[in-house]
Amino acid sequence: MKKLSLFIILAMVLVFGIKMVQAEELSPKILPISTLNNDSETRKEEIKKEMESEREKIKNEIDAKRLDLKTKMETLKESIKNEKNTSKAKVKEDRIIVRENALARFDKMVSNMVDLKNKINTQIAYFDTKKVDTTGAKVFITTGEIKLNDVESKIVEAHALLSTSLNELTSDEKTTLQNLNTDIQNLINEIHNTLDNAVKSLKDSLISKK
Repeated sequence: MKKLSLFIILAMVLVFGIKMVQAEELSPKILPISTLNNDSETRKEEIKKEMESEREKIKNEIDAKRLDLKTKMETLKESIKNEKNTSKAKVKEDRIIVRENALARFDKMVSNMVDLKNKINTQIAYFDTKKVDTTGAKVFITTGEIKLNDVESKIVEAHALLSTSLNELTSDEKTTLQNLNTDIQNLINEIHNTLDNAVKSLKDSLISKK
């Protein structure tokens, strides 16, 4: 939650960074407008790079955990071959299938959001060439990317829970999984709304330019 708040603050500073520079006008030393603008752009670029670096770091950590958990799931599947009781082996196979399907469903939802985000980024790049203001849309995209990392983290938690063993989940584990499922669904909805807002922002900017 702290990381989310930090990113949103940085995003807002990125958008309204010019306000920070304007405060320097209170100083007795008067600087040329070009100097102020260059300073503003430099600050915004530094903040942008910092945000991108942090998001990439988080993504790499999540990817590493997912790879480890995928290996554990494969190990569980292989262990079924050692089960001599046919009926028990079938129960375990079915349990693995159900778990993998659940995780695949989560991954599909994330994939859909990533595809949508990429399409909007393509539009943003196009509007940039037409000198349409895309600042607001970029903030929404940044927020969406932060939430995508959040939902990936939740999926990793679910994956870890389902990769622990082939035993039936305990009552507490089922409750935890249900809560994770709710969190993931809510985050996906939030991401979708955020990306919708990015599109609306682009449309508003296009209308304003006409």
